[in-house]
Amino acid sequence: MKPTAHPSPPSSALSRYLDALLGLLVALVAFAVYWGTLSHTVASEDTGELATTLYTLGIVHPTGYPLFTLLGWLFAHLPIEGRVIWKLSLFGAVLTATSAFIFFRLFLFLLSKKAASLFGMKTRASAPISERIAAATAALVFAFSRTFWTEAVSLEVYALHLVSLALVIGCFLRALADFAASTDQNPAGNRRWMVFAFALGLSFSNHMMTVLLAPAFLVLYFQVHGFGRVGWLRMLSGVPLFVLGLSLYLYLPLRSAQAPVMNWGEPTTWHAFWYHLSAGQYHGQMFSSLEIALRKLAQFTTDFPREFGYAPLLLAAIGMWALYRSGRRLLVFLVLLFFGCLFYSLNYAFDDPNFYLNAYLAVAIACAFGVRAVLQRVPERGRMFAGIACLAVALFPLGLNYRALDKSKDFAVEEYALNVLHSMDSGAVFFTNEYQRMAAPAFYLQIVENVRPDIAVIDIVMLSNPWYIPHLKTLHPWLIRNSQKEFDAYMPELERYVGGHPDSLAYNARVKDLFLSILVNSGKDHPLYASAEINLDVAPGYRRIPSGMVFRLARAEDSMRIAPREPVFHPLPPPEDNPEATDILNEYAESYANQGAYLAGMGDTATGIRYLQKALEIVPGFTEVELLLREYSPGPTLLRAP
Repeated sequence: MKPTAHPSPPSSALSRYLDALLGLLVALVAFAVYWGTLSHTVASEDTGELATTLYTLGIVHPTGYPLFTLLGWLFAHLPIEGRVIWKLSLFGAVLTATSAFIFFRLFLFLLSKKAASLFGMKTRASAPISERIAAATAALVFAFSRTFWTEAVSLEVYALHLVSLALVIGCFLRALADFAASTDQNPAGNRRWMVFAFALGLSFSNHMMTVLLAPAFLVLYFQVHGFGRVGWLRMLSGVPLFVLGLSLYLYLPLRSAQAPVMNWGEPTTWHAFWYHLSAGQYHGQMFSSLEIALRKLAQFTTDFPREFGYAPLLLAAIGMWALYRSGRRLLVFLVLLFFGCLFYSLNYAFDDPNFYLNAYLAVAIACAFGVRAVLQRVPERGRMFAGIACLAVALFPLGLNYRALDKSKDFAVEEYALNVLHSMDSGAVFFTNEYQRMAAPAFYLQIVENVRPDIAVIDIVMLSNPWYIPHLKTLHPWLIRNSQKEFDAYMPELERYVGGHPDSLAYNARVKDLFLSILVNSGKDHPLYASAEINLDVAPGYRRIPSGMVFRLARAEDSMRIAPREPVFHPLPPPEDNPEATDILNEYAESYANQGAYLAGMGDTATGIRYLQKALEIVPGFTEVELLLREYSPGPTLLRAP
């Protein structure tokens, strides 16, 4: 009996398998790099707030990011070993590696005959292997670019934005390609258009930066459809599914009404909901000044070549030239993608490189066409070598960015916050204005990991957010109860301040009354502390006594001796790899210096000198410390820095 013959898969099916496998390989290579550089600790800025909000299923800062919150909650509660912050860093790595796979498929589509028809491109025929090499090179260059990679190693909302960006653009272009291929009603195109509409709504439910795609999308859409009735009706046909994806924002008022511990903006009313959704508290940052825009443009121009490791930009330039000669419709699409993003980002006062992601994507697409153009002009016998050389270009951003983006041993911010928390006695009230590296990490450390939850951390700047008062009440009800009268008087002025009708004199007076009330009423039963930057001019009669990384607040007439506390920390990364490292080192040195001067002044000269010398070890050439050592040390040998 003859064995049954199994027909080999059609070439198109085999091609799809190969494309999927190569895309998976690209994603795995990217993920392996991300895994090795993954952060294991809470970092500065939004990381602590995001991790806490995702873990407790709360409300994130504007614009709310409900899709990111829900997916992050699932990841934070995965039944695997590891800290919550590590799981959420892994969440970012999985998202960015997934986006690398989708971007590979997008680049492959843009290099296809179907896309050439959509964009009216006239190109020389190229072997499928050349197109795969071009797509893989561009995907890896993009995956190892600095901003893209940053999203893979710690928690940020832009990791999911990269996934949605790749999906939305891919669905949009494929739907248009189907429409362009036929003048008749096209069921496949209609299905893809509906998928695109839903994906677009979901993308907006993660990040409003999706709107920056509008210039490129609208121009291409009307180039394909014209301005006739069919085009407008087709656009309207996707509205229901777009709204369905966007409806995820209903999570904000529904969850906020349940009063989660992280309830930024409390968007339970229509006004509060819209204010949060539209990022009302940041409106003043848009188009703030020409000076800021020019400064940001200069910074972008400086950072742009390093973003991609220099060499890939040559391939991108070749790709732009190739598109200028044979695919100007796609060139216009990329130019609008790049400059639409750039215009918005330069006119937004925040210095956030993530705002440039759309522009960097345009560069990666140009890079793919540059690789294909090079391979088309190489003789067939040298094409394999040329393909390997093009793929090797991805090593430039990988090698150049690796050290700066390796967060696997970066403990700087978390250790700083821990040292601050452990500088205080039990039940302390702590005033700070260090949100980025103290108050935000403290959200995570205190609420998620239960580290020093006894300390009431009051961020002076955050007091200008109405939701922060109920947050404090949830964590430390006694704090609000002790100063209920002052909190009640403060809230109406705060609402006027946030609503754009502030009475600055009245507002400042209420803030001062609130501060003094906490000092007097809570200070009866709780030790009081403040960071160095807190201005005590509004609290006459109080003095500072150094206590580890902070200062104990005491009345002038109180006699108090504070035991010294030394910070504990790993070696910090060099400043060029972590700009905060210098500031944190200076804080450690000042901690030793302040305690050393205090101890020496209290008569414990030996311990005081040892602490002053520690300050010099951390920051050699610390002038104030050298002067103090001259005053307190018995001999000149103590002045030597190590």
